[in-house]
Parts: sequence; C-alpha cells; structure tokens
Amino acid sequence: MIKARIYSSGAAVGMELEGHAGSGEPGQDLVCAAVSTLVFAVDELFSRMEADGRLELRQPPLVEKGRARLEVEPEGQSAAALEGAMELACCFFRLLQENYPENIEFYREYE
Repeated sequence: MIKARIYSSGAAVGMELEGHAGSGEPGQDLVCAAVSTLVFAVDELFSRMEADGRLELRQPPLVEKGRARLEVEPEGQSAAALEGAMELACCFFRLLQENYPENIEFYREYE
C-alpha cells in the first residue's frame, strides 16, 4: 500500500510517499503509474519554480522506488501558485484513495 501525505509547516509545504500500490504486476500497476507520474510532475514543477526564484527547496528532493519526499517554501508572490499545485495533488490523491482504497492511503496535515 502507498501512504501519501501532503503537509504544511509554517510557510513550507511538502509531500511524502512510501510503499507500493500492489494493484498489479510490476510494470503493469496502474495505481503505481499514476502516483509516479504525479510525483515526477510535482518534482519538475518545483525544479522550474526554484530555477525561476519562485521557491526554495527546504531539502534536496528524494524520488526513488517506493519512496519520495519533496519540501519547499515559496519565495515572493508564489505562495498562491504553490498552494494551487498542492491542492491539485490533494484532489488527485483523494480520487485515487476513493477508487483504490486497498492500494493507497492519503493524509493531509496542516500546522
């Protein structure tokens, strides 16, 4: 099972994932493919926003098989864009959890 968490702590926001969906054979697991695609897209978005000076990486991104952690802090006027991106990720994880409750658990935490 994948455990996914989106959180905020002060100005920082982040995403942590751990585990394997187990909804299909390796290479044919649709839940895993969906989650991986989102994680790679968010990682790319954060990299582009950092390059543009719109956010600061709080720690180096970790994206590897079965585990991911991304944590950033907005710079300047980028807080709304970052919040929108994280809200989209939350909607994505909620939909997956509703449709595949045996394969993914999603938590959202705010301080």
